Amino acid sequence: MKLWRLFWIAAAILIGYVGYQDFENRPKVSYPEGATAEERQYIDRMFSYLSIKSSISDAAEEWDGRRLVITYNPKSVWSGASWVEGFLSTARQVFETVRQDQHGLYQQIVFDVKMPVVGPGEQKTSARGMLIGYDWSSLSSAKLSLNNEVAESFSKLSVGRLGRESIQEFCDKQGQVNETPRFCMEALAR
Repeated sequence: MKLWRLFWIAAAILIGYVGYQDFENRPKVSYPEGATAEERQYIDRMFSYLSIKSSISDAAEEWDGRRLVITYNPKSVWSGASWVEGFLSTARQVFETVRQDQHGLYQQIVFDVKMPVVGPGEQKTSARGMLIGYDWSSLSSAKLSLNNEVAESFSKLSVGRLGRESIQEFCDKQGQVNETPRFCMEALAR
């Protein structure tokens, strides 16, 4: 009986320690000294976008806060199709966060979607795969619950060579060209 108690006490201590370590490793918001309330709100907003996924490497507002620019930069991908699917899933989460934030000032949300590449000397770097923009003023009330809906809702799309190859793989997957015809057609037509 005492052995079981000792086991449960040890397990509780271990769980508490792991939970404490996880809490300590979470990124924390820090403000510059003397930051105004408006600056703190901006930092909090950008931090909420950066906290969605580790693949989001930057978030910034442009055009006096009317445009949100998110840099999606995954460290690795399994395939070209998984790169597109990962981005679409992340974009959907960004849209939901913007909707919940109720900041409401954005007219556009733009994603600079990077791809991991290996440069000279085996150095890991990234290159732009696509630049995709959304007219948030018309999407803010839309419920985009599926990745395919996110893919079809863009307002502007510019695709690089590496992005085109990955999108081709995504569109060649069974049924994707039927699920996302506009995205596939415009991305591959250039």
